[in-house]
Amino acid sequence: MLAARAADVPGIIGECGGSMNCLTCHCYVAPADIARIGPPTQIESDLLDGVIEARENSRLTCQIVVRADLDGVTFSVPQWQG
Repeated sequence: MLAARAADVPGIIGECGGSMNCLTCHCYVAPADIARIGPPTQIESDLLDGVIEARENSRLTCQIVVRADLDGVTFSVPQWQG
């Protein structure tokens, strides 16, 4: 989420600064890449239940740790957010 905000990615607002309180950093992970990201925690999963247009591949970007092995992973922002 911090990297997306620093790069001015449209739709990634991150109002809470990464404390998992606002849901304004919701994204979709490309289905082919979801296994590389790993599953959400139970808390994140519960929060995602309240997201508009949540999908199986929905994640909160504030909960994704940027790692070298994630190079090339594709994310998209829901149209209503962007």
